[in-house]
Amino acid sequence: MESMRWVGVDVHAKESLAAVLDPTTGEINTQRISGRPGEAVLEWLATVAPRFRAVYEAGPTGYGLVRRARERGLDVVVCARAHPQERHRPHQG
Repeated sequence: MESMRWVGVDVHAKESLAAVLDPTTGEINTQRISGRPGEAVLEWLATVAPRFRAVYEAGPTGYGLVRRARERGLDVVVCARAHPQERHRPHQG
C-alpha cells in the first residue's frame, strides 16, 4: 500500500501556494497556483497523485472550497484559526 501524501495549501484570493510532502522519500514539492481558489486550487488538487490529504486555513474561500473538494471526491479538510483574543482570554470558572 502506498503512503499517504500530505498537502498544505496557503489559499489567497488571486494566488495560492501548495506544498506536498511525500513520506516515502521525504521530499517536499511546492507549487504556485494562480487564479481563483474555487477553480484553480481544485483543478490543481485533482492532479495530485492519489492517496493524499490536503488542509488549508479558512480565509478568502471560507468553507466553500472544502465542500466543493469533497463533492469531487478529494480528501480535503479545513482548519479555522482561533481569534487572537480568544487564545489569550483568561480561564473563568
